[in-house]
Amino acid sequence: MGRVAKQLDKKGIAYYIVVPEEDIDDFLEGRVNRANSKKSTLPKLFVSVHSNAAPAASANAWAPENVSGIETWFYHGSKRGQKMAGIFQKYLIEKTGLKNRHIKSKPDGQFYVLRKSAMTSVLTENGFYNNKKEALALMDDKMRQKIADAHVAAIVEIEENGL
Repeated sequence: MGRVAKQLDKKGIAYYIVVPEEDIDDFLEGRVNRANSKKSTLPKLFVSVHSNAAPAASANAWAPENVSGIETWFYHGSKRGQKMAGIFQKYLIEKTGLKNRHIKSKPDGQFYVLRKSAMTSVLTENGFYNNKKEALALMDDKMRQKIADAHVAAIVEIEENGL
């Protein structure tokens, strides 16, 4: 989050990082609890940033090359979440050039952070860390900056236009 936070600071956009610097609790529950309990006079949004994993032949094997790209998840049935996911997905594809896996949601088995956060939330999956080509890209500072820039652009659009 350092790359995103630096840009948001420069733009004067308020944020709160819920990922602790050390292992202090159940990481998913702790993040959601910190977000839910944070007091703010502004409307709150939750953004969870990840890279994806694809099924592979074994734990040490690369996933198939055709399993690649970016997808953004939102809480099933949330119109605001769907709109927010669309904004993030648009910028992520535009700035990274990675394959568009589109916005996604499912009625059952949703991600914990989407299910339990008390605010509009999205979870971005920025490439596959077990796709050899994307793993190399994800380790490159230029790609990491593009991913951060996309998140900031989405946040700025939401800050300016709302959901």
